[in-house]
Amino acid sequence: FIFIILALFGSFLEGITYSGITFIVKDVIDKVFIEKDINKLKLVILGILGLVILRQIAIFLKEFSFPYASYKFLLNLRKNIFEKIINSEIYYIYKKDLGDIISRITNDINALRDSLQLIGVDLLSQTFTVVFMVAVLIYMDWKLFLVILISIPFLVLSLNVFGKIREKYSKKLQKTLGEYTQFISQTVQGLEVIKLFHKNFLKKEFYKVNNNVFKVQIKSILNDVFYLSSIEIVSYLTVAIIIGYGGYRIINGDMTTGEFFAFLGALTILVNSSQVMQRGLLQLKVVAPIIERIQEILNLPEEKEEGIEFKGLKEKIQYQNVSLKIGENQILKDINLTIKKGEKVGIVGLTGSGKSTLVK
Repeated sequence: FIFIILALFGSFLEGITYSGITFIVKDVIDKVFIEKDINKLKLVILGILGLVILRQIAIFLKEFSFPYASYKFLLNLRKNIFEKIINSEIYYIYKKDLGDIISRITNDINALRDSLQLIGVDLLSQTFTVVFMVAVLIYMDWKLFLVILISIPFLVLSLNVFGKIREKYSKKLQKTLGEYTQFISQTVQGLEVIKLFHKNFLKKEFYKVNNNVFKVQIKSILNDVFYLSSIEIVSYLTVAIIIGYGGYRIINGDMTTGEFFAFLGALTILVNSSQVMQRGLLQLKVVAPIIERIQEILNLPEEKEEGIEFKGLKEKIQYQNVSLKIGENQILKDINLTIKKGEKVGIVGLTGSGKSTLVK
């Protein structure tokens, strides 16, 4: 938790440095370039040096603390998932495909890691910059800022439309990755038989599964590209309108050149930060189905501790009418068996006939 606070504080400092840069731009143009004020030039240089130092502190806090917090979270999450699997009722594990379980522990965790990084750096950190830039723009010229508000409905609409599509493809991608992992797992487990009888058939099936993953990934990327393109079009159209209106006010003497370029600089930072922030918002759509899949594992019912403590073999192992049923599957039925201490017994049977279960 402390590292999240440090990361947010670093993002806060970064927002302050961006705000300082915009005011320096105004003084550089109006006071230094136009009025030739040497004292203001000295203050500008000192201000830039101060902002550089402050920005380096902000970058370190943000770029280190966010990853540390996310990796720590994933460390505990992997631990909880592993403990849940070994403590859950075996019936619920058998109901799921092995590859799907492995995919949730590996692919889903990796996808969640990438998403947390993007959400932390792109969304949370840029939020401070956006807030600071909005405040700066309103302070500089609230009339000019009103023009920016025209773009907000289009940005919200774009996020809503493309975000829903992104969420759909995220679910499909995690599902196809699970199928891919399951296929590889089954292939490796039965490799000897496959080499003898089903090699060509398995190749065709693998190509099909592999291509499904590729197709979903490409569709997801195309959706992201169209989304970011729509954001850029709206953003730069807004900038064009601002330049036109601001230039008109400079010509009429209602605004100085320094004020306009400072406003334009702040607007550019706002546009860039908003685009990065939009990527973070889009990533939230990706996280939802991933968390849902992981949560299914964490919600598995746990096995009750009802066994008898084993204190060592004294005389014999004896089964008396032992039966075991998991769901609808009858694994063992009316087993009667006695194995004396020191006796060697071989248990032979077909795959899935219950040999391992009998020993357990």
